[in-house]
Amino acid sequence: MRRYDPEDMPSGICDCCGEACTAQPIDVGIGPYEYWGARGNHVDIQLLSPCCEAEVVEGGQKLIRTAKHVAKKPHNNGQIQPGDTYYLRVYRHWRCGGPTWITVKKIKQTPTMKEQASTYETLMAVAALQERV
Repeated sequence: MRRYDPEDMPSGICDCCGEACTAQPIDVGIGPYEYWGARGNHVDIQLLSPCCEAEVVEGGQKLIRTAKHVAKKPHNNGQIQPGDTYYLRVYRHWRCGGPTWITVKKIKQTPTMKEQASTYETLMAVAALQERV
């Protein structure tokens, strides 16, 4: 079996969902089979995206906007409930020589994110005070 070096894997975006990813070796073979009494095991290893098992193509994604919201109704199949704080992130995806599209993600705020946000807000307040002096 061939060994794959993780550093040599192609990077780009998933051809199906547009997420930035690095290809991984995935076996898409049919597995064990029997044909006229002859038994075998079909192995077909291809470099595909880990999210959708689709081809990884050249392109990229860029975070355009992040906004903090408080939910008024349930989102993401009940993962975000009314009153929860979540981040709305808008990404622009593109393919080399292909289309451009935008995706929107809603990410529930976790305690770690709260700590990072309060630290950032504190640093920004200190910087604003230093500018006034």
